[in-house]
Amino acid sequence: MANPFKDMERKYQESFRIQIDWASLSNERSIEVPWLLNRLKTIKPGTLLDVGFAGSFYQNEILDLGIDYTGLDFDLSRITGQSLYVGADRKSAWKELIKRFKWIQGDIVNLPEELAQQQFDIVMAISTIEHIVPAGYASNYENFQADLKAVANMKTLVKKDGSLLLTFPVGKTAYFFNPDINRNTEILRKTGKFKEGVHDQMFYDSERIKQIIGDWTIVEKKFYKKDDKQWNECSKEAACSVEHLTSEATTVCLLEIKNETT
Repeated sequence: MANPFKDMERKYQESFRIQIDWASLSNERSIEVPWLLNRLKTIKPGTLLDVGFAGSFYQNEILDLGIDYTGLDFDLSRITGQSLYVGADRKSAWKELIKRFKWIQGDIVNLPEELAQQQFDIVMAISTIEHIVPAGYASNYENFQADLKAVANMKTLVKKDGSLLLTFPVGKTAYFFNPDINRNTEILRKTGKFKEGVHDQMFYDSERIKQIIGDWTIVEKKFYKKDDKQWNECSKEAACSVEHLTSEATTVCLLEIKNETT
């Protein structure tokens, strides 16, 4: 798999006078983003909706492919860069970057009206759906199904023969929340399902992955597992059998499904 991070680093150095060593990332982005960009180069979509885009920093690469890009995110402070957990130089870079594309503030679980009548060649969510339930539970959502509703809403926005691209952490089902940033800490503790962690996120088992796919056609489904500092492709069984004791994502699924329903 080609890794475009070195070129991305050069572009950021030239454009914003900052250095981002994407190639040295040890987290799941080093697997997810190269896969995403390779899929987009193959598909060559005209239009794309990116759900949970704020602070991603891969938009330059997508825009350079000539794609009509729109971002959707629920958090205005993240969209504007105010609450991004990055240094001042990258916040400045982000504020310049968002001038290059369209974006909408809204919640994919409760589909924004301005999106309801639109459809895109590609809808994608990179490491996004796993945050929906823990971040919104007891605040915006009443159960543990909000992520599945979000995916169902995404599917309505995909054109016939278009694709939905998703990446998310997998393993035995587990829910984590960060007590320092989640406003519903006491409620989450009382459910008996949530553990404390660095991230508000969940892990997907094979059954929930089936629910995500539904009756759509699988174009590509890959699983990766991190051993020490190395990411390696693995079987679904190996990835989904991992029991995560922390919220660190060490097993991920890369999924493209196609809208071929009538």
